[in-house]
Amino acid sequence: MRKAVLIACAIVAFAAFAGSAVAGGGNSTNAQRCYKGGWQTLYRSDGSTFASQDACVSYAAHDGTLVTSAPIVGMAVTPDAGGYWLVNAAGAISLHGDASSHGSLAGASLSSPIVGMARTPDGGGYWLVNAAGGVFGFGDATFHGSLAGVSLSSPIEGMAGTPDGGGYWLVNAAGGVFGFGDATFYGPLGGGPLTYPIVDMAPTADGGGYWLVDAAGDIYPIGDATPLS
Repeated sequence: MRKAVLIACAIVAFAAFAGSAVAGGGNSTNAQRCYKGGWQTLYRSDGSTFASQDACVSYAAHDGTLVTSAPIVGMAVTPDAGGYWLVNAAGAISLHGDASSHGSLAGASLSSPIVGMARTPDGGGYWLVNAAGGVFGFGDATFHGSLAGVSLSSPIEGMAGTPDGGGYWLVNAAGGVFGFGDATFYGPLGGGPLTYPIVDMAPTADGGGYWLVDAAGDIYPIGDATPLS
């Protein structure tokens, strides 16, 4: 009986210690930044946003790195090359030259960071894609489907639109390519495991192929995309 009592006391003591540890994390200097609306101006290290103060506090209490600005993760050039859009991981768009705003995800709660963008042929809109494969259209960018809710073996890293704007491709870090709308699938990157992850893609002028690029700058042509020196 005495042994059972001692074990019960130990369990209670451990639970109290664990509770105080979590509470202490929530009161840490890092977590304090989340209070009084601070969570609305903070981001995770990957640039994703918080849905609530509690989410921010929990992340910070578990030694998550809080940053005050989301990194730039993609760009698109206007049709006349007189300007360009930049998008950050939180979905905010910055305009340069003759690039016009068609909306953004600034201020939205994103569970997965934005990783790339592509414009429509006339520059009247653009798509944003997040690491989970979710696609967001703005302006005259029509939604043709996405990978949202699909279990991915590796995160999406980039996207490219078809020449007529009737579709787009998504590419993941392992070189897998996914076509939507009138985007024809010309194959993924084969040949075994990659030394460096794929980070982006670009289509050929006629949409008959695409180039993939890895983190080391190596280029992989697929379809009618030709190797370039």
